[in-house]
Amino acid sequence: MEALYAPSQEQCRAHVRNALDGVLTKPAIMTRKVFDPLMEDIDTNQALLPDDASLRRFLEAKYLRNLTPPVEQSIIRSLWKVVFRAIDARSEANRAINYRVFLLLYRRRPAEVNAAIRDDPAYYNHVTFSGTPLDRLMEFLARHPIVFGLMSEAAATLIRNYATASLDGFLNAWFLSGNVGDHLAAIKRRVEVGEQVNSDAAYQRMMTVARDESRQAIACEIGIRLYGASEHFEVADCRFKQFILPHLGDFDGERMTTLLTAIESNYETYARRRASLDHRFIRERADQLLAAGWLDSYPEFGKSL
Repeated sequence: MEALYAPSQEQCRAHVRNALDGVLTKPAIMTRKVFDPLMEDIDTNQALLPDDASLRRFLEAKYLRNLTPPVEQSIIRSLWKVVFRAIDARSEANRAINYRVFLLLYRRRPAEVNAAIRDDPAYYNHVTFSGTPLDRLMEFLARHPIVFGLMSEAAATLIRNYATASLDGFLNAWFLSGNVGDHLAAIKRRVEVGEQVNSDAAYQRMMTVARDESRQAIACEIGIRLYGASEHFEVADCRFKQFILPHLGDFDGERMTTLLTAIESNYETYARRRASLDHRFIRERADQLLAAGWLDSYPEFGKSL
């Protein structure tokens, strides 16, 4: 009606104060509307942020130093949905970089985020239990097992069933065991009854964690068992490259003896064409670890050289 608004003096003061406190005296970056611009910025520049160190510097310089804790918590909450729930084309294309941003922010405030997950189960237990959202969730839980204990039993059951369905999924599901040693022992038991590892990336992540926890001996035994159980020359070629060669430096004398015994008892390992090249690396390491004359005890291995 084009009527003029005529507030009282007290109302004017209140509105001015609210405008100052809410917007005008703060950097725009500190408002809750920052999430969409942040996602656009990350999407545009992700090719220039190839590693976590550069991503951290970028976020801290442009965003994080201006964010209040409630706003940062709100961004983390939104990222949870984008990374672990959303399945639209844009979320799928940016899931890797968005996950890296989420992980960086989580590590800044783990106690607060864990509390939010515990106190708002309806939101944080609503995830997509398939595809890349589930793959990222499994990776996150592997890095931060405490979060698994904060999830509802319904969500935990689905995650547990997915993680145990295949050995590839189980390799890095550290949150299912009491500690790294127990989990590696469980992996070894599954390998000993004939289960196979098909994901090289999952195996290498397992070895990294085992090494960080000084549990590389049992991890090496898992690789030895897989290589020693090879049923075809091609399988043995691949398993040597994946499970043995990259980790020979982690072998001690006992593990080396176990490896040589496994090779000696399997035609598919010692008679394959590439053995004449591959086993030279084993011999070099064995010469460092075992007493002189050790080769006499492994005639088939010797013939493969």
